Formats: sequence, structure tokens, C-alpha cells
Amino acid sequence: MLKILTILILLTLTLPADGRLFFRRSGYYRPAVTWSTGIRADDQAACQRKANYMAKYRISGHPLAIIGRFEGTGYGRGMPGTCVPYYRMTLTGDARATATNGTVYRVRSWR
Repeated sequence: MLKILTILILLTLTLPADGRLFFRRSGYYRPAVTWSTGIRADDQAACQRKANYMAKYRISGHPLAIIGRFEGTGYGRGMPGTCVPYYRMTLTGDARATATNGTVYRVRSWR
């Protein structure tokens, strides 16, 4: 019994930080610098319209139809982060707008 308890404690101490021993995704998070940038005028304009709308009505989330194949929205102070796609995609639009209370709304689109 003592051997089993010792093995369990050692196994617990050697697990990865996220606690996943099995079924790990490789490439779970890729920083934004790995995606290529190909800003398109139509996607950029759509992102700006959506950011302006979100700032005007103080909406968080995805208020209208999604731009491109994947869309990330965020809000906060400074340069807020947004959702990012798991698969490699090209960033096609990145816009932000500031509400009257100083909150910055950001919209990014990928294809």
C-alpha cells in the first residue's frame, strides 16, 4: 500500500503544469506573430464598423455576423486582447474604437 501511495505522489508531482497527462494538444497556443498578415480593405472596413458599433453601444462579444472565417473581439484599457484561431490563418482585419467611458473595443478577423 505504501508503494502505491508513493508512486501516486511522485506521479502527481511530475505532471505537466496544466495537469494533462494524456490527450495533450500539440500547439495548443500559438502567439500572434506566427500568423501572416494580409490586411484586406473590405475586412478592415468591416472590422472598423463593428468596433465602432461595439464602442457606441458598449457591447462585448460578437454582435453581428462574423467577419471572415474566424473573428476575435475584446475590450478593455490600452490594447485589449482578442480570441485567436487555433489553426494557422491570415490576419485580414484589425480595428479598434474607444467608447465615451474610455473602454477600447477591438475586432480582428482571419481567413
